Amino acid sequence: MSSHTDSALPYNHLSETAVDGDQDDESLSVEMMHQLRRILISDGVKTNRKRIMEENKDDKSHRTVDNMDLVCTPVGHISGASTEPLSSLSLERESKVIDSDNTQDNCTNPLVLQKSPPNKRRLTESIYASTNESVVGDNTHNHPHNIIATSFHSANTTDTDSTEITSIPSDPLATTATTASLSGANGVGQTTYLEMDLPLPSPSASPSQSSFNNEEEELISSSFLTKEILFRLPTSKRKLTNLTYELVKLLSQDQSIEKDLIWRLLSKLDRANLSSLNHIMNKSLKRDLLNNLPLEISTRILSFLSYRDLLNASFVCRNWSQLINNRSSITWKRLLIKDKFFKDEDELNAELIKEMKNLNLDLTPPELVSARESIIVTLYRNIYRKSLALNQRWFNPEFQPRRISVSAHGPYIITCLQFDEDKIITSAEDKTINIYDTPTGKLRSTLKGHEGGVWAMKYYGNTLVTGSTDRTVRIWDIKRGTCTHILRGHTSTVRCLEILEPTKVGVNDKGEPIVFPTEPLIVTGSRDHTLRVWKLPQSSFSLEETEDFSIDADDYETFDTDDSDSNPFLVAVLRGHIASVRSVTGQGNIVISGSYDNTARVWDLRTGECTKILKGHTGRVYSVVLDSKRNRCISGSVDFSIKIWDLETGECLKTMNEHTALVGLLGLSDNALVSAAADTTLRIWDPETGEARGQLEGHIGAITCFQHNDRMILSGAERMLKVWNTESGNFVRELLTDVTGGVWQVRFNRRRCVAAVQRKDMETETKESFIEILDFGENL
Repeated sequence: MSSHTDSALPYNHLSETAVDGDQDDESLSVEMMHQLRRILISDGVKTNRKRIMEENKDDKSHRTVDNMDLVCTPVGHISGASTEPLSSLSLERESKVIDSDNTQDNCTNPLVLQKSPPNKRRLTESIYASTNESVVGDNTHNHPHNIIATSFHSANTTDTDSTEITSIPSDPLATTATTASLSGANGVGQTTYLEMDLPLPSPSASPSQSSFNNEEEELISSSFLTKEILFRLPTSKRKLTNLTYELVKLLSQDQSIEKDLIWRLLSKLDRANLSSLNHIMNKSLKRDLLNNLPLEISTRILSFLSYRDLLNASFVCRNWSQLINNRSSITWKRLLIKDKFFKDEDELNAELIKEMKNLNLDLTPPELVSARESIIVTLYRNIYRKSLALNQRWFNPEFQPRRISVSAHGPYIITCLQFDEDKIITSAEDKTINIYDTPTGKLRSTLKGHEGGVWAMKYYGNTLVTGSTDRTVRIWDIKRGTCTHILRGHTSTVRCLEILEPTKVGVNDKGEPIVFPTEPLIVTGSRDHTLRVWKLPQSSFSLEETEDFSIDADDYETFDTDDSDSNPFLVAVLRGHIASVRSVTGQGNIVISGSYDNTARVWDLRTGECTKILKGHTGRVYSVVLDSKRNRCISGSVDFSIKIWDLETGECLKTMNEHTALVGLLGLSDNALVSAAADTTLRIWDPETGEARGQLEGHIGAITCFQHNDRMILSGAERMLKVWNTESGNFVRELLTDVTGGVWQVRFNRRRCVAAVQRKDMETETKESFIEILDFGENL
């Protein structure tokens, strides 16, 4: 006999230990064996009933098996050391058919056989009776708490205990404490189990409730009581527990009986053990909401969280960390747009491609297909981290960006500025266009050819378009630094221009997209009262072909058109205004123009006709913007007003008169309309309703330039360049504090701000223009 501790169970404090010579352990095993044997032999009686009936059908001096209620076997026939199989244990089916007069006497033995066949109620009571009797002694290993806990795990354990049952108690009261002998109608004794109310311990001393149900008892088929289960006597506590577990499985088809058994076992626990069991059960009942849902729903839920909540959630468990950091690219993608770091998916995808290029990352190889999602999630997270850091730098007055100052166009005013991550392009009254390197500020080339000041400029890819007071429109190859085309036709200064890219404008009857224009177009507005629409001559030169900027422009021939309407690049001439065209904007087939004739006009390029004349201003219209999302346009005028127009009807929907001077600049983002005026203020409006959201005050002169998105506004005026919060309208910081002249142009992207400023020498009164490059992304 040796002791053994079960370390295979998941909870060590619930494992049982068989101790050599422990009388209570032996009592537990023996009493459980008594109950099991009652069921066993009863089932044996049921199995052999038919054959016994036939053997005795002609014997009138004995009772037939049909009338037999009980078969009792004296306990003295059983020995703990006996190895005799159960099939030979006193069935006495050959000639010892029990007479009714002897039945009661034999039933005084503790090992009795119940009426055949057994049922679930009796099986429940048998199991409960065994565990109930086993806790009479003060042995914690035999406590029902351990029986229950072990039952959860015994199916996966192996029998290793060697403690054997060597004797059976001689006191019949030990095994019949929960039984009573009742006399039936025929005088035959019947053994039944008492039904008892067994309440669980309760701090509130709630009244006990009976857990029995009075429905008709369902008989257990003998097929459930297999030899594998019932013909295996337990020889150790472990085997006894495993056998109990196997018998409990017989009750799984009737949950009410199963619950009754559990209730009976739990009723024997004290509060400490109940608390321990409750702790175990609570752990097993916990469910992972996110991982139990489909991935699409989980990512949809995560998309509503802020970045702080996502980071906290990733530390909850390994599964959540994998979901957030490796499997949920759409979550970070939506978050980048929701937090207004990017305007739309196209802009975000462009940033993703740039990030992949910076890392020399190629996801096309087959071996990377399985890791593609994880890599993309990592890239989006990296983009978000950088975007957040950049935003915090922009809004932190203590942070000083890296600054590069570049001498530009001498004393001349810089009229236009445009830049990207590669290049900065400026134009001025000195008739030239300068191209600078964005990271370093180094001058790459100077484009010469115009005979007057350049007042309109935009580029598309490697093609630059400029308009001048010399009445021409010039097309330039940016990389080569050469003029490729001269478009003539206007009879006065070209004051504004727009480049229209191919855009989906609808679908046809087959559901196919309608794209207009089919190729990029240029729309130019002039002081000659007209607008002209041109095809954009694009250079076939690749941006990646060469880095050589020293090629002489005279080596290339410039295509120079005449001023006739037979120009091959001329698409249409839009006539209707009766004064200078001051501003132009458009998208797809729609073009909006603002004029000094106090009107704005709507043009359809598919027909070349004016579809709406927007009348209502009492002064020159200086600025117009198109709100294609709402099918509206907004105009600003010398009459100090701003008007919102419906493009479908031409009706004025809203007039805002809060400014007190010329409204020369308008800007529109998804959630904010911003206006700048000569009254030194900027104002933020709701683009949906036209209601004022805020007034930005702080400049000391007319606002000369501004740019904004849904996060911030940058505005320039005399000696000042300020940053404002778009959402709140609050002042954030000064970007330049040493400017002694005007700030004529300002542009910014996620990382950089580029401003065209003028400095004055107070002693000599001389002026000089500079390009200021502020880099907020250094070391990110």
